Amino acid sequence: MIQSQNQTKAQFQELEQKIENSFDDIFNTTSYPIKEIPKFQSQLNSEIMNFILRFSNDLQIEMAINFIRILKKLVQIHIEDQIIPLFNNLNFYDQTNGCSKLECFIEMYQKYIKKSKYLLTSLYFAINLIYPKNPQEALKDYLDYLLLQKLCSTNILKQLFECFLQQIDAAYYLIQKNQDSSWKQIGNTLKQFGDIFINLQKEQANNNIDLQFTNVVLTHFKNKYQEFYNKWAQEYKIPFYLRKVKMQKEYNNQILNFDDNSIRLQINSQLEEQLLQNFKDFILSDNIPFNLESLLENFNSENLEIQDDLGLLNELYLTLDPNDQDIKMKIKQKILQEGNLIFQIINNQEVNKQLSHRFVISLFQLHQKYHKIIQICLNQNTYIQSLLTNAFEELLNFSDQKLDFQEYFVLFIEQEIENVINNQNDNQYLGDTVQLLLYLSEKNDFTVYYQNRLAQRLLKYYRILSSTEFYQVYLKTESIIIQKMSSLMGNQSIYPLELMIEEFSKSRETIFEFKIENNKQLIVQHPLLLKQSDWPKFQYQQIELNEEFFIIGKLKQKFESQQDQKLINWLDLLSYVDIEYSKKQITLRINIPQAIILFAYQYKNEFLSTKMISQITKLQEYLIIQNCLEMKASNILEEVVIDNEKLYRFNEEWEELEDSKINKIIITNTQIPILYLKKAKSKRNLNLPMEAFILKTLKIKKTILFQDLVENVKQYTKNTFNEDIQVDQISTIIKNLYERNYLDIDASNPELLKYV
Repeated sequence: MIQSQNQTKAQFQELEQKIENSFDDIFNTTSYPIKEIPKFQSQLNSEIMNFILRFSNDLQIEMAINFIRILKKLVQIHIEDQIIPLFNNLNFYDQTNGCSKLECFIEMYQKYIKKSKYLLTSLYFAINLIYPKNPQEALKDYLDYLLLQKLCSTNILKQLFECFLQQIDAAYYLIQKNQDSSWKQIGNTLKQFGDIFINLQKEQANNNIDLQFTNVVLTHFKNKYQEFYNKWAQEYKIPFYLRKVKMQKEYNNQILNFDDNSIRLQINSQLEEQLLQNFKDFILSDNIPFNLESLLENFNSENLEIQDDLGLLNELYLTLDPNDQDIKMKIKQKILQEGNLIFQIINNQEVNKQLSHRFVISLFQLHQKYHKIIQICLNQNTYIQSLLTNAFEELLNFSDQKLDFQEYFVLFIEQEIENVINNQNDNQYLGDTVQLLLYLSEKNDFTVYYQNRLAQRLLKYYRILSSTEFYQVYLKTESIIIQKMSSLMGNQSIYPLELMIEEFSKSRETIFEFKIENNKQLIVQHPLLLKQSDWPKFQYQQIELNEEFFIIGKLKQKFESQQDQKLINWLDLLSYVDIEYSKKQITLRINIPQAIILFAYQYKNEFLSTKMISQITKLQEYLIIQNCLEMKASNILEEVVIDNEKLYRFNEEWEELEDSKINKIIITNTQIPILYLKKAKSKRNLNLPMEAFILKTLKIKKTILFQDLVENVKQYTKNTFNEDIQVDQISTIIKNLYERNYLDIDASNPELLKYV
């Protein structure tokens, strides 16, 4: 038994000597690497296998471990005697020629690892017995572990990392100077070094060796970015600052191109936090030049520099977080601010077409401006597009109660139509501005209102446009508007408007003329044959016709009997007649109430009061007052005031009429009695603006008493929106912010609010 143990020990010692010889042959000669593995190494592996297989299963593992211990001792001696002195000679602490020193380290490490496959040949059976899944990878990890274990006990690793970081800074410097060949050479070395230590850090995670490589690199960039922020934020204007940050990010992507991109992603995340998030207050500030507000305000499609600046802001902020609440709120506030300035143009001014025209075009240009910003600069950000919609809904639906966008928009349309008829423009805004109607909350209400105004315009231009060509231009213009409205708002509510235009066009083709030989007066009647179901309701006004219009009554009955489901509205207040004044060769185009009034003077032309005219014509006095004023404005009647009473008579001399109007048609205005009702406007929803103001106040003050915050909010809403807000509404918003963890309540003082 003793003899057998001695024999086994002798055999083990013999194998140990052979392992030492093999190791020395692999690591301490210059003949490696070689193409073919020497036969004696394979023979050594066979001898070790035969030796181990002599034992039972448990003892086999133990014997395999003994052989691994021999390898460990040899590797440790080699590291101590050969590798560490070489590393010390490189003197990483002295960072002169740092790139070359890193290259030397990489070369020595790669040689050290490459020789592991030859060791594996000699000890394959023993290693495979312990690590059967991947013996070659296990051997490499073990050799790495032994090397790192020794390096961690010296200052070499620290000096090595410092040299690496110094070369990183050198690469950033060279790339900024456009020295491509120089930085790329360093960059290749940095990549190899980084890949080595990233892999070492991963494989040694379970061996109680924390290289801290990632932390060292991240700490370096954290300090670097803090230094950049402190310097750049004070020295550079916002656009230039953002360009500097963008360049740093691009440099990161080029220089830190390790196979594992986790470090680069973490460094970019640090950049975003330190250089972008910390700088956001500057961008959103109201007091710093070239801030977000300034860029938005000065944007135009021709200024490429501002477009680039906004595009850069989008790339650095909104691309990372398309729903960035701070930036969204700032953009919305700016839209509302610019919109409210436009509303101030019309505030306390008398409503008219010219004012409405400027107002709507200004609003449309504001909308187009931000639409282009979204399309050109913000990469069609859907969150900002939704924000634009929300802002315009607030502007158009919840503006000051004295302002009615529907009324201003219709007056704008009517001014545009007049410009088209007068050949003053090419109606460049006419179709496009209709898209503003998308933001109306009460589209049906607007459609009813628009239908009434359309009816009035159709009746008006039916009378005053004697030229068929002009009339067709007018109808085409109305059709363009209706078609655009239909495409945006749906055909169902707009279809009746299309029928009105179509029906009116047909009515133009029906003309009936008749003459009455009475002081050479000529009457021409244009009947309007309109479906009652497609038109707004007309105010019923029964007019007693005098004998001059007796034939018209018969004519009306004749047309009514010929029409299918149509109400003939051409008599009474809506129809008109042409009366020829032969003395001046002037045709008076007036409505029937005006004609009835005028015939009161055909036998005796003297000043009459409205009461006397009412007695003669049987017309109601208010109707006489309206139409006498219209005929006075056209110089058909002249007016005198006696004892505070207005008197009228036919103006026979036409002394004030311009010569250019001789042989012309004189057309009077008429009051069109269309009934329509409009809904009350919604009250402005100020929850979002108040929420943004509360958060901004808390962010600045950090803490504030509830009552002080309430007063600040009430003052803000009064100054900004001219509205008074109740305390319970503010309390509800604060409660909602608290539940969403945007603010906190002090435990010792419930009245004290704190910013989170």
